[in-house]
Amino acid sequence: MPLLYDPSNPSFQDHIYEIYKKLRDDSPLYHNEERGWWALSRFDDVLAAANDPETFSSENTSIATGLLPNVQSVDPPYHDQLRSLVTTAFTRSRMAAMEPRIREIARELIARFTSAGKCDLMLDYARHLPSLVIGEMIGVPEDRREIFLECTEAMVSIDPKQTQTGQNAQAATRIYEEFTTLLEE
Repeated sequence: MPLLYDPSNPSFQDHIYEIYKKLRDDSPLYHNEERGWWALSRFDDVLAAANDPETFSSENTSIATGLLPNVQSVDPPYHDQLRSLVTTAFTRSRMAAMEPRIREIARELIARFTSAGKCDLMLDYARHLPSLVIGEMIGVPEDRREIFLECTEAMVSIDPKQTQTGQNAQAATRIYEEFTTLLEE
């Protein structure tokens, strides 16, 4: 099988394990010329790159286009400051205190599909749980959390018909508009 690492390819998921094995074994530094990006596939290489922002900057990448500075799109020292803010929100004691509510949200999600006797676990459960929990943590009203889920999914999904830059910019504009509306209320 020729190696083509392209998560936007419709058949990517069908061959994901073969692709990642071949990537690690034969092309630990892979260049997708058609898309114009590089991929590292070995843990030590990824760790080294993550700890070398001078060479491998997180800034000005296509994934950050249209977004305000965030943990994924800035380098130290600003990255460390933002990460510190996030880590204080997700302390062990805060998560332990939230556990009963997280379990309640999980049960509510399960209740939505138990009567049907079947579900798509990813689509009906796993994609909603983090969004609902984080939405609640930051004070997003329950009736508005679906919008945030749609926006965050749009930012991380891959649409072969659209550039990452365009996709992120549209989703970012929408989520920032939503934050503005919530702050004005």
